[in-house]
Amino acid sequence: MAFNLPSSLPPPPSPPPHGESPTSKVRAPTPKEAETPVEMPEPTQATTPAEAALAHPTEKPLDAESIREDLLKTAAKRASYTRWYLKESGRDLPTLAEEVGRPPLSMPLDISSDESLVSGIFELQHQHLGFPLTVNGTGCDGMFGPYTNKKLHELQAGRETRGRAADLLSEVTTNGRDTSATRGVKISREGKGPAEASPRRPSIVPDSSRPPERLSQTELPPVAPSYALYIGDSLTVGQLRHLPGVQKVVKGGRQTRWMKDNLLKQPHRTAGRTVVFGGINDIVSGIVTAMIKSQKSPEAGRSYLKEKMAATRKNLSDIYAYARENNISVVACTMYDWDEETLGKHLAKKFDMYNDPAKRAEFEVLGRQVTGEFNEWIRSQKRSGAVDEVVDLEREIPIGSPGFQLNKKDGLHLRDYSGIARIVRERSGILAH
Repeated sequence: MAFNLPSSLPPPPSPPPHGESPTSKVRAPTPKEAETPVEMPEPTQATTPAEAALAHPTEKPLDAESIREDLLKTAAKRASYTRWYLKESGRDLPTLAEEVGRPPLSMPLDISSDESLVSGIFELQHQHLGFPLTVNGTGCDGMFGPYTNKKLHELQAGRETRGRAADLLSEVTTNGRDTSATRGVKISREGKGPAEASPRRPSIVPDSSRPPERLSQTELPPVAPSYALYIGDSLTVGQLRHLPGVQKVVKGGRQTRWMKDNLLKQPHRTAGRTVVFGGINDIVSGIVTAMIKSQKSPEAGRSYLKEKMAATRKNLSDIYAYARENNISVVACTMYDWDEETLGKHLAKKFDMYNDPAKRAEFEVLGRQVTGEFNEWIRSQKRSGAVDEVVDLEREIPIGSPGFQLNKKDGLHLRDYSGIARIVRERSGILAH
């Protein structure tokens, strides 16, 4: 049974049969378990060609046709994500077909069925945009999302398609109003509507030949590390190793409710600035629990996820309000691009349903959609005046480039946190120790 998305998102069509879903051992978690961090088990044995490629990334890449055939097994889910993304960006399938049919691509895109759509987007990513043969957000996943959209517009604008890392190392100006409704949609340079081309970003990969450049300047006055308060989970724990002297309300695996409760228990009256980077554990736990509940009642799953994310937003809003009431300026962080497919596979050891490729595809689609909406809400907090600054890690971190590579075991944590620690510190106006 397919999980129905929250009311703000169109539900994906039911996946094609993949045999019997192993759900006999699955039960709905208790309220206490729902707030417990989701452990990241070791990966299960790869069962499909695409899974094998991700499980052993150092081996010789698989041929394109093997990966294409694997993607078509979950064509309904992948096509559903493409339709949702296009709708959120004000387009539809005929518009996309017209866009790729124009020079310099002049590529015919068959949108008559889910299978032909996924196959066509795979060809666009692999043959025309030069994406690597990996099944993730910056590879050949057969889904048209923010990164594929960005690279397509670059190519149409006559700029060289250099790959994700090189693209994200150019200059960006984020003074304009962000009108995007999902991840990676273009922003305005002058606050007058969408920009003509994707914004450029500054270099953030260390270069020994010159001093490191600063990202777009923050309007906040600088503060010493001892006056900075970091609030977060394991993604912040990793940064703190490179941020000596800061105050903290941080613990790995924790959700936003824990962050709020512990902030109120131990007020940090000496703090002048707080950096809040939480929510990913709420998202993952919420999707996992909702998918479990949906096996008995789709309505229960849909309602749970909607309520879970509303509670997450409320927790963060309370944190922001508490800080502002105590004259602490607030910096909120969006979630960077994470590999939903890899994490879904690693959840298979704990949750039997993720042994079903269709369920993993469902988790992948939900992960992208829910994270996209969450990040857009974070951006809206600056526009509404609830926070003083937003560090848009989704757009400012070149995931996959040196210094910004995801952990291969779970696709969520970073292998090295020094780069993200510097970005957050500089964009938050916190002086080096």
